[in-house]
Amino acid sequence: MSLVNQQLVSDAIKVIQLTDTHVFSDDQKFYYPGIRSNQTFDAVLQRIQQNDLADTQCIFLTGDVSQDETKESYQYIVDRLTMLNLPVYWVPGNHDNVSAMTEVFAQSKLFFRIPRLSLPHWEFIFLNTQLVGDTTGIGYVSAVEMKVLDDALAQIGETNKSIAVVLHHHLTEVGTPFIDRLMVQNRAEVLQKLMAARVKLVIHGHVHGDYRVIRDEIVFESAPATCAQLKKGITEFAVEKKIGYKTYCFTSRGYDSVTSLWENN
Repeated sequence: MSLVNQQLVSDAIKVIQLTDTHVFSDDQKFYYPGIRSNQTFDAVLQRIQQNDLADTQCIFLTGDVSQDETKESYQYIVDRLTMLNLPVYWVPGNHDNVSAMTEVFAQSKLFFRIPRLSLPHWEFIFLNTQLVGDTTGIGYVSAVEMKVLDDALAQIGETNKSIAVVLHHHLTEVGTPFIDRLMVQNRAEVLQKLMAARVKLVIHGHVHGDYRVIRDEIVFESAPATCAQLKKGITEFAVEKKIGYKTYCFTSRGYDSVTSLWENN
């Protein structure tokens, strides 16, 4: 049995969500004045090693990994996360170069781009919401990805397990107009499928903030970005110099989530 399989068969599975890392090939580049995103990512990893690594089984990396879309920036992520020795399940965001990302991540035995992950009490479906050619930041579930969703739901079928979907862009408003204009554009069709399948949870990034929204009996959760947060409620771009991540514990009884968010000094 592989290391990955050994880690993912216990009754309680703890997952760390890392999102919107926006790293560069150059450690000294600024994501925003006063914010070097490579350094904030390293600070987040240090906190994880101190507080959460010992009982965590895997990582969900939910997009906007690179700011400059270079192979070197993705290699930076591989080098750092390899130190944690955990399987990393990833989806791209609108800022990512999927070709470079796939090429670099495929060279690591710890990074996985898969449509579905089956755990003892939960099923996870991973979707790419990047709209190819778009420069505005909106999301879209393409026909190819819609088939991924349909096929995964068909394979899961009638089950006693809970179902979750993992993607980058959000499917329902979080109450911050600046980012709510950049949601999945065909979300109505996606949500209809999720409701029909009684999906319990959607995990997303993109919003640069800790959110938990309930709509039509589905819980939508996002983790803080590792680089900086968008101020909640804004209509124009404004950031808070806070960094963080989120942990989830999945069991037969459901799940719990815990947010770690702190000032980036």
